[in-house]
Amino acid sequence: RLRAAAGPRVPMAAMTLYDPFLASWFDGPGGKLIAKVSQDLARDQVNAVLIRAFRRHGFEIADVARRMRTYAPFSTDGESTGTPPLPVRRICRLTWMCAPAPRGPDIHANKAGYRLIAATFARTIGRAAR
Repeated sequence: RLRAAAGPRVPMAAMTLYDPFLASWFDGPGGKLIAKVSQDLARDQVNAVLIRAFRRHGFEIADVARRMRTYAPFSTDGESTGTPPLPVRRICRLTWMCAPAPRGPDIHANKAGYRLIAATFARTIGRAAR
């Protein structure tokens, strides 16, 4: 209905979802497993379905998950120093998932995260409008 109301020439975009469960990394060995498994679920289940559904209706995809590095490999380089993997660091930097109470944990983006989301949409819509 949205596409019909806007018309065929209006660029429209939907976003992929970043993975807030990456912050589970800090919840011990079980949390590390949840964080690793959640990457595959976000990429192969959740976002794959969203991408197919929105593309079928002519939407461009603002790939926020990739821009947030949700799918970056879980390198073990920093584990001996206590440095979490890049995807975990990014989810903590761009959302409230790692913030202490009462602000967090909260799945929503923070100012830096919303800036990244907006830039991703701007780039996606810019391509679609050409």
